[in-house]
Amino acid sequence: MTNLHPVELLEKLVKINSISPVFGNPSGEVELGEFIEKYLQRLKFKTTRQYVEGGRFNLMAEKGEGSRSILLYGHLDTIGVAKGWERSEAFRLKERGGKIYGLGVCDMKGGIVVILKVVEKIQPKGYKIKVAFGVDEENYSMGVNTLMGSNFLSDVSFALVPETAYSFNKEKKKIQVTIGRRGRVEILLTILGKTGHGGYVVEDRGAIFHGIKVCSKLQQMKFEEYKVDENNALPYSLIVTHISTPPPSILVSPEIKIVLDYHFPQPLNFSSSTLKTIFLPVIKKYLPSLHFTLTLHPRPTPYPMPYYVNQANPYLQKITSLLSTDFGGYVYNYGLSCGDENFLVKKIPTFTIGLRGGDLHSSYEWIEKESLYQTIEIYKKIINYTTSSG
Repeated sequence: MTNLHPVELLEKLVKINSISPVFGNPSGEVELGEFIEKYLQRLKFKTTRQYVEGGRFNLMAEKGEGSRSILLYGHLDTIGVAKGWERSEAFRLKERGGKIYGLGVCDMKGGIVVILKVVEKIQPKGYKIKVAFGVDEENYSMGVNTLMGSNFLSDVSFALVPETAYSFNKEKKKIQVTIGRRGRVEILLTILGKTGHGGYVVEDRGAIFHGIKVCSKLQQMKFEEYKVDENNALPYSLIVTHISTPPPSILVSPEIKIVLDYHFPQPLNFSSSTLKTIFLPVIKKYLPSLHFTLTLHPRPTPYPMPYYVNQANPYLQKITSLLSTDFGGYVYNYGLSCGDENFLVKKIPTFTIGLRGGDLHSSYEWIEKESLYQTIEIYKKIINYTTSSG
C-alpha cells in the first residue's frame, strides 16, 4: 500500500468519507485517520492518537532522532457534498483535461497525498520528521487547538502545510508561498422590534423588515485595503451567513438574529468594543429607534486572527532560495481564507505551499495533476535542503 502511485493513493483517500460531523457525517474523520495511521506505521513512524471530541482524533507521528524537527501538517475533514454534485460522484476520482476532480482533492486530500509520498522513503538523520493531521478544520479548528496544548510541537523548527490557500494573487505560474492569512470572526446581531397582529397595517413593519434592510447596508460598507508589504494589500469582507426568526405566525415578528461573517487583514485584539467601533455607526443610522445587541458569536475555540510571517525568517529564506534556483521562482501570497495555520503559527513559523486547484467548497473541486507531482518534489527538496545545509 505504501508504494502506490500518487493518483492511486488520492483515489483511495477520496473514497473514504471524512466529511465533518457539522455537515452530517457522525463518524467524521475517524476512518481516514485510521487509514493514514496504518500507512505511517508501515513506514516505521511512531504514531499517537490525540482524542479531541468523542471518537475523533488528531493523528501525530514522528521518525528520526535529534533536537529539532520539521513538521508536515494537514487536516482530515472535508465539507459536505455541495449542490450540483451527485454523492456517488463526489467520492469517485475523475480525471479530465489535466485536472483531477473529487470531494476534498484540493481541501485537502491532495495535500495529504503530498505528505505521505514525501515521507515514504525518508530516513532522517540528526533531526526528526513529524507529521500531524488535525480534525475539525472546516468548523472550529478544535484539532489544531488541542494539538497546540501538547508538547508535540516543542522542538519543531518550522511547519509546512500543503494546502491550497484561497488567494488574491493572480500570478499562477510561479510557486506561491503563503506566509499570511486574514482573520475571521462571526458577529451576532440581534434586533428587537414591535410586535402586532399581521392582519393590520402597522407603521412599524417589525424586526425582520429592519434586519434585512440593515444587512444590505452592512454588506455595502467600504473598507480600505490593508497593506501587508511593499507589493501587496488585502481587502476586508463582510457577508451575511445566517438569519433566524421565531416560527412563522400571524404575528409581526418581534425579533431577528443575524450572523455576519467578517474577514479582516489587520491584526486586531478583537472584542465587543472593536465590533462597536466598526459597525455601530451604520447600524444606528438604519435602526435609530430599535433595540439591538452586537456581540461575537460564541464558539468553543478562539477565533482565528490574521498572521504574517516575517520574510527575514531564515528557514523561509532557504526555502525561497531553493524555489528560485530549482523551480523557476516564487511569489509571496497572503490567503483570503482562514485555516489551521492561523493557530499553528502562534507557536512555530508556518509556510503553506499548496497544489494548484480551485472550486473549494463547491461541486467539482479540482487540482492540477501535474501540480500534485511537482509539490511532492518541492517538499522533498525543501526537507533535504533545510536539514543538510544547517
